[in-house]
Amino acid sequence: TDRTKGFVDEIAAKAPDIKIVAQQTGDFARDKGQSVTEQLLQAHPDITAIYAENDEMGLGAQAAIIAAGKAPGKDIQIYSVDGTKNAVSQ
Repeated sequence: TDRTKGFVDEIAAKAPDIKIVAQQTGDFARDKGQSVTEQLLQAHPDITAIYAENDEMGLGAQAAIIAAGKAPGKDIQIYSVDGTKNAVSQ
């Protein structure tokens, strides 16, 4: 809850031109992060960035982006929290 509030508050304060188009929990799990991202990409195919509140959800987002035929880091930036070995090596 605090990560979400902090992120939303800072975006509003420091980058008001950035529009948050959706927020949904990925339950801190890779498969759920992938599922949520798949739905997000269908509803908002022109998004340019995803913020995941942990690396497992970020890795799920990465899988969904690739499956959608887009390039993570090029077509859609992924920002996640934790710095786990799996996420950093991607």
